Amino acid sequence: RKISRDVKYAAINLYEHNMLSLEQIPDCVGFSESTFWRVRKLWQETDVVQHNYGAAGRPQALHFDDINYLIRLVNQ
Repeated sequence: RKISRDVKYAAINLYEHNMLSLEQIPDCVGFSESTFWRVRKLWQETDVVQHNYGAAGRPQALHFDDINYLIRLVNQ
């Protein structure tokens, strides 16, 4: 599940401005305390709350048939 940047920033602001307790923040923003700490650590180290790495998941390898098809297209 992807958590929006705005929600992550909101959680950090609620915590840093003592607007809600640490126990209340996860219930308010809808993610776990461990996610909150991970986001906060990233924020402290980089000034961003999430990295933009591109597509999620593992890169897919081409199937042998896909490679043969591409080779045929190139050789045409």
